[in-house]
Amino acid sequence: MTSDPISPTPSPTSSSRTRDHLANERTYLAWMRTALGLMGLGIVLARIDEILPEGMLGIRQSWLLGLMSCLLGLLMVAIATKNYFDIRRAIELNTYHPQKWWILTLSVILTAVGIVLIHGIFNLSD
Repeated sequence: MTSDPISPTPSPTSSSRTRDHLANERTYLAWMRTALGLMGLGIVLARIDEILPEGMLGIRQSWLLGLMSCLLGLLMVAIATKNYFDIRRAIELNTYHPQKWWILTLSVILTAVGIVLIHGIFNLSD
């Protein structure tokens, strides 16, 4: 059997680059799912007084918690999109280096939002 001269075999570099791009896209989609989840949570929090049965104590500032969650989701969409294109460019130029600021910043923001949500949920006695 002879090999087909028309269909070249992919070089290891192009196959590795393809895997890198696919991994970048999967990461981007994971951030989008997280952002959508945060925005969905924001909508629920903003409307929690309407959802709870009559006479049940609701969170007075739930609209503010919902707004914060939605804004955080929108911020995450913007940051993830910028990050996706930055990484895409770096993969093409073969200059990619992981950035820790991105993970640290979002971790701090989400921790702060979590603390505010926990405080809001357990401060229902007013």
